Amino acid sequence: MKKNIILILLLSTVFLMSGCVNTKTSKVDRLKNIPGLGQEYYLAGVRSCKAGYSKQALKWFNKAKSMNYYKANDAIADIRFNCSGIDSSESVYAEAYKTLVPYSMSGSSYEINDSIKSYMNKRKPASSRFIREVRNIKFVDNWLDRDSNKSKAIFAIDPQSCKDSYRYASWNFRTDLSAIDRAKKGCDAAAEKTNSQLGKDCRCRLVALNDTFFYGANTYKQHSGSFPWVMEVVEGEQTIKISGMVNLVGDKQERFNLVNDSGRKVCSGRFDFGKGGSKGDISLSCFDGRINGDGEVLRAEYNKDLRMYSGTALIKTKKGEMRVVYGPNALKIK
Repeated sequence: MKKNIILILLLSTVFLMSGCVNTKTSKVDRLKNIPGLGQEYYLAGVRSCKAGYSKQALKWFNKAKSMNYYKANDAIADIRFNCSGIDSSESVYAEAYKTLVPYSMSGSSYEINDSIKSYMNKRKPASSRFIREVRNIKFVDNWLDRDSNKSKAIFAIDPQSCKDSYRYASWNFRTDLSAIDRAKKGCDAAAEKTNSQLGKDCRCRLVALNDTFFYGANTYKQHSGSFPWVMEVVEGEQTIKISGMVNLVGDKQERFNLVNDSGRKVCSGRFDFGKGGSKGDISLSCFDGRINGDGEVLRAEYNKDLRMYSGTALIKTKKGEMRVVYGPNALKIK
């Protein structure tokens, strides 16, 4: 009888020990058997993948694999190809995206449309700061709010080709190619007018497609990067005529440099039109500071084709004055 009791106790101990082990194992099994958990991990990986966060996506896919989710292995393999081939009906929303595109991208609309596709696959959600900056540009803000189900594009004059800026937008097209072609033609037409009238070599480039931006926020601002300038410097009985191009400096477009027809920087100065009126103040320093002064600058008519004002300025110096004509009207002076 005593032997039977000891045997029963031993069997109970073994049973309890195996029960502890089984309890631990069954906890993992119960986790694996939670309905839909593997799929939830997988879909979290898809969202990370589409947003461009491959490392985070891999963590989610490995969790899905631990749940024996049937799509996990293929998803992990696709990580090597920038998350290509991931199939999911879930859409990942972002207000705008960004991806880097080389400045050298050029050619026909067909060539640009083909070249841009590989870069679009690498896009990532734009930061809230970038979105805020471009939203503050009314032209871009309106374009971004256009129908997202249709194709749209923005072309702008490449600042590396000339000191100027211009933007032309298209929207409501059935295909990306059509949107690219329309925006390119509009920008090219404006660049040709600028080139013919001011002797520049402005060229256009694609800067945005649908909800994806390719460059920094300053690219989407419009300003007259440079304009003609003719000036007479009167000092005593001597009069010096200077003609060239004024290049605006900085985001606020207040400071400028005057480069003469020989390509030499001869003056630097600053405009101040207050809150955008037609009359303002101007200061100018020329010939390494040998001639400088302050005066009044006026803005006259606006040339829509060249996107700049014509105007005049009168600057008082210690020994005389500087008389200025700038903008398209300066081209009429011989």
